[in-house]
Amino acid sequence: MDKNEQKPYEVYFEHRPSYLYVRLRGNEENYEIAKRYWSEIITFHHVSEYSRILIEKQISQALAMQDVFRVVTEVAFMARIGVKFAFLDHYFDAEKCEFEEIVSNNRGLKLKHFESLSSAERWLAD
Repeated sequence: MDKNEQKPYEVYFEHRPSYLYVRLRGNEENYEIAKRYWSEIITFHHVSEYSRILIEKQISQALAMQDVFRVVTEVAFMARIGVKFAFLDHYFDAEKCEFEEIVSNNRGLKLKHFESLSSAERWLAD
């Protein structure tokens, strides 16, 4: 990526006492965009050594199902074993979220979607 090129998303990391908080914002999403922001998240995860990550996602456009499958498969390969990813998705799509959770679990990745911050934090604490 050219250093002058604008990213089609914003990612913000915050160290919280028991987990890494990630705020992700954007208007468009496709496989390449998702791959880029997940690469940033996973890189930060490896450096910070957090085993619990809460991602608050505010991207209005959803990934196609085949791209969800591809991205989740790649993330499962890159993430450390035992890491938990809690998602608070402001554009929650029940069908895609359920599909993402199934694919994740089938690949050994602990990923779950939530409708509130408090429920996501409780799940991460378990």
